Amino acid sequence: RAKAEEQLLETTRALSLVVDGRYDRYARTLDGLAASSALDQRDWPAVDRIARASVSGPDEWIVIADRSGRQLVNTRLPLGTPLPDAPWYPETLARMDKGQAGACPLSKGLVVPRVLCFDRPVTRGGRAELVLAVMLNPAGLQRIIDAQRVPRTRFATIVDAKGIVVWRNVNPQRFIGRPATPDMLRTLATRNEGVQESRSLDGVPTVIAYARGRYGLNFLVAIPRDQVGVAEYASARSGLIAAALLMALALLIAVLFGKRLSDAIGRLAHAADALRDRRAPAFERTGIPEIDTVGRAL
Repeated sequence: RAKAEEQLLETTRALSLVVDGRYDRYARTLDGLAASSALDQRDWPAVDRIARASVSGPDEWIVIADRSGRQLVNTRLPLGTPLPDAPWYPETLARMDKGQAGACPLSKGLVVPRVLCFDRPVTRGGRAELVLAVMLNPAGLQRIIDAQRVPRTRFATIVDAKGIVVWRNVNPQRFIGRPATPDMLRTLATRNEGVQESRSLDGVPTVIAYARGRYGLNFLVAIPRDQVGVAEYASARSGLIAAALLMALALLIAVLFGKRLSDAIGRLAHAADALRDRRAPAFERTGIPEIDTVGRAL
């Protein structure tokens, strides 16, 4: 059990390191874009070309919008497509006005149902004039989970800073957008990592490990309690069966040798009886050196 818990915790830590590394890359990408002369000149076609070359894969794209939420660049859509508008959340603008880059919680998307993002402001006069964001489709997190070789018999869940499930490797569409279980919400509010007993969102009793990344995402990997130590128990059962077979073999050998010894001593007894009755003793070799020595002497 201790080994299983250690492995669960190592897996959650590995997931957090990989995702933190991806967010670090997003931060560098946006810093480079913010420092480009094309953005300084508001040359949006040139900015779009730079932005498209800065992201990889179908699950991430760059959005640049002004303070009101009017999009100026969206690499998810073909160049020249009319871009959607969506006002920023007040808390996002408040953070942008402070010049703070960061990860945003799970949000409703305009081109996909749910999105995660990493954003940073371009400020002027103490206010956010533009918001640059790398958007991430949560489905892309499944490839990170798969890279860590987490089997589908275990529950791998990623929860944002608000305690909302952003992805789950088992039945993701059923649980995305739902809060984590109440006991995990209480735990995540006070601890950064650990292992405890819990229940999955399906109600399955589990042993769950959790770890928090540097950008506020929480990573949970759980195994059903009835599977904890299954391989070790199987090994112990095999060992007990082998021990029982060896013990049975030892008892059989002991019985056979005991019978041989009993027969040999019986022959000595018959020879002694013959001598007592003044008859010639008849003694046959037994193959046991000590008894044969006595037999020859008689």
